[in-house]
Amino acid sequence: MKFRNENNLNIVWTVLGEKQIIGGRLFGTNYLEQLELSGAYYFDNEELKGAINTTNT
Repeated sequence: MKFRNENNLNIVWTVLGEKQIIGGRLFGTNYLEQLELSGAYYFDNEELKGAINTTNT
């Protein structure tokens, strides 16, 4: 943090992910379900801020 502050830098983390459910039986048919994750985090002064968003497809 000291180096970051002395050099006027910022740190950013990106989050990308996916979880799949393939197969099985739902009402007699095969199905595919997917959870997608995305987001970003960064420092605002000394506080970590950000969010993760999820979407079911």
